Amino acid sequence: PMQCNLADAGNFLHTHIDWVRRHLGAVPQPVELAHGEVIPFRGVPHRVVFTGERNADYLVRTEEEAGGAARLVVAGTREGGSRRLANWLTQQATEQLDVRVRHHAVRLGLKPKRIVLRDQSSRWGSWRWYP
Repeated sequence: PMQCNLADAGNFLHTHIDWVRRHLGAVPQPVELAHGEVIPFRGVPHRVVFTGERNADYLVRTEEEAGGAARLVVAGTREGGSRRLANWLTQQATEQLDVRVRHHAVRLGLKPKRIVLRDQSSRWGSWRWYP
């Protein structure tokens, strides 16, 4: 951002470069939300399965395969399966985040107003700094 001092940013990066390298190396590679892919869900690897089932009474459900492997079973056509799964995962994350924020807010004597998750990939460069 234009309001930031580049020299300060450079000094910060130079001072903490080892920490940055360690943490960048720990960032997992993105995985496509596609049939057959394995994605983490709540810390457990799950295989994604698009059923093609149109009139299911669920959108996404978790199951255990024979042998104990976990699956995320997504109803509906494969064409829209990735979007349905992404929406469901966002809903799950929002619900879990809400639970955790409320837990910590009570301990801190705070009252959170609301929690919103957004896809920030389309907002790159729109950051503003308010002094």
